[in-house]
Amino acid sequence: MSNGITRTGPSAILPDDGESPGSSTSRAIDRAVRLLFTVAEAEDPLTLSELGRRSGLAKTTTFRLLGTLHEHHLVIREDNRYRLGPRLLGLISPRRQLPRPIYLPHLIDLHNATDLTVCLTVLRGAEIVHLDRVYGHNRIASPSDWTDRAPAHCTAAGKLLIAYRPTPVCWPLDAMTGATITTLSDLSRQLDGIRQAGIAYSRGELTPELGCMAVPVLGRTRAPIAALAVAGRDTHLDDETVEKRLRRTALSLSRAMRAAMHPHPTAALSQW
Repeated sequence: MSNGITRTGPSAILPDDGESPGSSTSRAIDRAVRLLFTVAEAEDPLTLSELGRRSGLAKTTTFRLLGTLHEHHLVIREDNRYRLGPRLLGLISPRRQLPRPIYLPHLIDLHNATDLTVCLTVLRGAEIVHLDRVYGHNRIASPSDWTDRAPAHCTAAGKLLIAYRPTPVCWPLDAMTGATITTLSDLSRQLDGIRQAGIAYSRGELTPELGCMAVPVLGRTRAPIAALAVAGRDTHLDDETVEKRLRRTALSLSRAMRAAMHPHPTAALSQW
């Protein structure tokens, strides 16, 4: 009863402003989706205030929605900045985020020229995910052979992609072998060198005797969208011919990928 009037029928469940609970729920979902797209479209992780301004949402609404999205691992908060979380990224197969008909010929050409295992890799939190690999007959077995994943800090591709991240490493550096980097100070020194040289190496850090070198594949904004790596016995890392061929292939692959990719990640995601 309100003001002496008793509501009956459908209007009895309406809030005082006349808006049905269903429309209120739809509006909340619309705001959450808008906020997720704002996070996805940003080149770098954004703060709460930046997300509120770009999405057009009130700061209190943005804070509340981010809390819910973070609780469900749809976004991650790192150093007071937000990026897409592993659960949302996991809904999309990494292999479908880059066009295989574009990149695969480059991987095959590099393998034929070096007779090494060739990998195209992306970063997912503290791990790398291999989008594709072309194996040689003399490959060295690795724990990632059956999972397509490996800890980022003990692989050349992982260290390369971490070096270009805007946020610092904030996870444990577990030892896979005696050569694995396990301290943030040692990792930071390597990352500085990677940024200067534009190439990363790993020598027996994931598997004994396994050596890898990796260089970036650059997208439209000239930021790395993946790492191109070759792997074999660690003695191959001293071959300048292999390094030059790897860099040339990454350059041509970057050009092909920029021509093929959509300008915004959400446009590419909408194709799936």
